[in-house]
Amino acid sequence: MRVDSRTPRRTASVLLAGLMAAAAVPAVSQISIHREILRSSEREVKIDIELSFGTVEIARAAPGFILQADYEGPKDDRQPFEVSYDIVDGRGELTIRSKEESFWKGATRDSHADDRHWQLMITDEVPLTMNIEFGAGEGTVDLTGLRIHDLQMSSGASAVDMLCAEPNTLRASRVTIESGVSRFTAKGLANLNFRRFKFSGGIGSYKLDFTGSLVESATATIDVGLGSVIVTLPHGIPAQIEYEKNWFSSFDVDDAFVETSDDVFETKDFDRADRRLTLRIQSGMGSVKVRR
Repeated sequence: MRVDSRTPRRTASVLLAGLMAAAAVPAVSQISIHREILRSSEREVKIDIELSFGTVEIARAAPGFILQADYEGPKDDRQPFEVSYDIVDGRGELTIRSKEESFWKGATRDSHADDRHWQLMITDEVPLTMNIEFGAGEGTVDLTGLRIHDLQMSSGASAVDMLCAEPNTLRASRVTIESGVSRFTAKGLANLNFRRFKFSGGIGSYKLDFTGSLVESATATIDVGLGSVIVTLPHGIPAQIEYEKNWFSSFDVDDAFVETSDDVFETKDFDRADRRLTLRIQSGMGSVKVRR
């Protein structure tokens, strides 16, 4: 769908029920839906993604598109998800929402949850403010090439893998991630070019890899309730770790770090570095490991 740039405000709200097509193999009771939104006059885009159950993939769209979306799911899903898009004063506002209530509002997992698959391809041509909410299922979030200005992501009972393989061309004001009863893995976090990074984990297993290019000094806060977290830092990033020890959580840091004062560990090049990463880590019950 093309948005007319001559109109100051154009609403492109679509319930996708009318776009359903039969699956290629008649024996399989699945439907397939494809949706596109073409690039128009927007100078930035705010994206809200709220998907309850299933498998979700997020990555970079082809040139000229704000969104390329594909869905596969049970044929009895008459309105599997909704897409709406407005342009107001040069700012695109994109919402993608599944028909069920969100995980946090107490939706029940039905027998077709594992059969739902979303593939969402997002523009890399304008700055993005992104809010992503996953319920239960699996998610793959590839932010490589996207121009991230602000990112907030939360997941319920899910397994999520996040990747940023190239430096973000923008300075991200913040990156905030909340992970509930889940497994969460992130690679290339330094490539997000964040000022402030905050990760909150409930119960689960977490791997946070800060490899990538650190353009400016940054601060990362990691708070885990019950579970294990492994933090990986590249040798090229001078780092300081602030960790408050307690009786209920183990803390293990490799010999690249020296304890300079109570609960403070630093690499030997931290004091004289122009660009450095400060980590503040808290853990309730579980284990914390930091590796270079």
